[in-house]
This record gives sequence, structure tokens and C-alpha cells, in this order.
Amino acid sequence: NQRASLYFLYRKQDYSSFGADPNRIPLELTRRRAKVFTFDAHTKLWWKGLRLELEAAISWGSIDNIGNLQASDEAYKMLNFGLAFEGEYRLLEDKLGIRFYGGYATGDRDVDGLSIYEDLYLQQSNDRRLTNFSFHPNYRIDLILFRNILGAISGAWYLRPGIEYDIIRTPFGRRLGLGADMIYSRASQATQTYGKNANLGVELNANLYYQSEDGPDLLDGFHVLMQYGILFPLGGLEVFGQSDAPSLSKAHALRLLLGVKF
Repeated sequence: NQRASLYFLYRKQDYSSFGADPNRIPLELTRRRAKVFTFDAHTKLWWKGLRLELEAAISWGSIDNIGNLQASDEAYKMLNFGLAFEGEYRLLEDKLGIRFYGGYATGDRDVDGLSIYEDLYLQQSNDRRLTNFSFHPNYRIDLILFRNILGAISGAWYLRPGIEYDIIRTPFGRRLGLGADMIYSRASQATQTYGKNANLGVELNANLYYQSEDGPDLLDGFHVLMQYGILFPLGGLEVFGQSDAPSLSKAHALRLLLGVKF
């Protein structure tokens, strides 16, 4: 079986308001003259126990002003790209799952920082090319680095191999199992990182899950998921050129999710 979809978006903005007080009248306006085109393609292929899924997006356009100053005569050019791949193969009557995820988002060598909570458009020189791409924050592939520290996959690429095994699996949907993943993350542009080093981190995630059993006349829908993650930060997360900056240390995360479907 195969499925594919295409998505196209055109956005235009001439002016925008700015300032600390959104209720201020009259509003302060700055000219943007922004035009952005976005094209997104997604495809999914599944056959027996194999699932392959790929999505790619590209945005291009221009904007006169990325700050709160008056627009200049020379526009900023925008061109960025991102893709995400998911592959999984299930065997042993679907009890064992072997998966591999990977993704890439273009960076910007003239931007300082990787977090979506920072200004990922402000140019450090007169380069005037906006090339940083950010995934939607709801697309999550880890527990710590992209999910809680950087906020999203942005200006980076990652590799995520993993495995999952159902210790108990019944025809009516009862499942008890465990899984583990390793995520290696690296910046697309080393100059964009805090440590001027492309290596961001290695993260290990483990999970234990349980799903109660449904039957012909029973819909229980009880779910339990416990997750643990540990991040080993690498040189790209260490602040460069500051002798008094705190040293890097391992980060931990523990999550418990309880749910009832009805």
C-alpha cells in the first residue's frame, strides 16, 4: 500500500505591528514586504511488517525587514529546507519492532544559536540570506535536547535507531513491552552552535508501556507509558569563548503518562 500528499502555501505581509504594549494606540508599524512560498510533500509505504515514511518541505521568498527598523532597499532572500524519514519493520508476529528515524533541517552560518526561543533570523553580518529551517515543535524524536532544551529540531540533523518488543501481545490489543532508542544530533552549520562545534549530543531513551485488553463487547482503553532519557552533551552545546561559562553535565528526564480512551 502507498499514500502520497502535496501541500502548497503562499504567504504575504506588507506591514506588522511591534512594541511591548499590544494595546497601544496608535500601533507602531514596520514595513515587511514579505512573500514566502512553501511546498511540502509526504509519502507513506507499508507492506506486511514494513513501514517507510518520508516528508520534505522547502520554503523560499523574500522579506525587506526582519527587525523593527525601516526596511532597506535590499531585501533578505529566504531559502530553507527540511526532511524527516521514519522506517520500521515488525517481525515475530509483530512483537518485535526495529526502527530507524532520521531528519535534516538546513542551518544558517550567519545566525548565532539553535533554539526556537532565540532569534534565528538575525544576521551577524550583511549576508542577507535566511536559510535556517525549523520543524514544528510537535514533531518529537527525543525527550530532552530538542523537546525541552532547544524547543524543536532546527538547523540540525539527527539519526535515531531503536528497538521495541512486546512481551505480551494478545489479539484483542493487550500489550506489555519495552523499547529503547539512541539519538545522535549534529548541527547543520558549526558556526551556528554555542560551542562552534557541530556535535550537539547523544541521547538514550528507554520506555516501558502497557495497554489494557479490549474485547468484542469491551472497550477499556487504559494506557500507561513510562519514559526515561539521559543526554550526553557534546561540544556544540558548550558556550564558546567564555571562561566563566558553566561546564556541561548530563541531563535526565523521567515522564509518566496515564490515559483512558473512551
